[in-house]
Amino acid sequence: MKRWAYGFAALLLGAFVAVNVSAWRHAYALTHYIEAGTRTPDPEELTATQRLRVLLFGVRIPKPVSDDDLPNYVGELATTQRTSEQATGHCFLFHGYAASRDQVRPTAGLLHSCTVVQVDLRGHGDSPGDQTSVGWREAEDVVEVVNALRQDGEPVILYGFSMGAAAILRATGPLGLEVDAVIAEGCFGRFDTTVRQRFATMGVPSWPGAELLLFWGSRQMGFDAKTHNPQDYIAQVKAPVLVLHGEKDPRVTLSEAQALGAHGQLVVTPGLGHQQLAEVDPTAFRAAVRPFLESVGF
Repeated sequence: MKRWAYGFAALLLGAFVAVNVSAWRHAYALTHYIEAGTRTPDPEELTATQRLRVLLFGVRIPKPVSDDDLPNYVGELATTQRTSEQATGHCFLFHGYAASRDQVRPTAGLLHSCTVVQVDLRGHGDSPGDQTSVGWREAEDVVEVVNALRQDGEPVILYGFSMGAAAILRATGPLGLEVDAVIAEGCFGRFDTTVRQRFATMGVPSWPGAELLLFWGSRQMGFDAKTHNPQDYIAQVKAPVLVLHGEKDPRVTLSEAQALGAHGQLVVTPGLGHQQLAEVDPTAFRAAVRPFLESVGF
């Protein structure tokens, strides 16, 4: 073989190794929070220069913190529990990726007929750890805290936003947690789709970056990320499910929401992005949620 052929082969090998090392670092940065520092903006908020920096060096996400001064502890999980005089059941609320129990406070404030519990999932807020599996192992946290705090004979509602929604669907689907109602907002349908959507949001082709992220992320997290699919979980949920989706959500497509809604009730809000409806439009949230809760006896 001629010298130039050896050189070309070495160049290809070097590029292959470099791309995979970069993908490994990106996957690690997305699933392991740093202790402190400036957080990389959300994909849709990045400037062109920031997008290039992210592609080269990955994201920086400090561990989310909670500023709620009323923490209680269930096992190792941090929670905030508030009981109203009219409480007729328990409502457990679970936050999204790279957030804490503070995130779901707007939604908690509109659920007056329940004892409301806001939960810091593992690696978030005041709960221990610095890692996330984007809803996979967090589903175990859902099971733990609900079983620890529920009262015999008392109805239970679960609400989850984004990653929290994926966690509650896995908990009530494959993990078999029995509850009376589930509200899933801003939930992705398939994990591989949401990874590709992240690239699309940045205006970057998803191949081969998304495939490499899924490959290395699966090995770092210890499970096949391509099997982490709420649209499969929801088919196993026995409780009634309300799916809330923002029409302008840049991270979750309408088709994903429709796949989830095929197994429950779907409410699509015009103009809403990847946001909690309760925070943006409390009146619209009440209009969507109240009939659903009344239909299941709340």
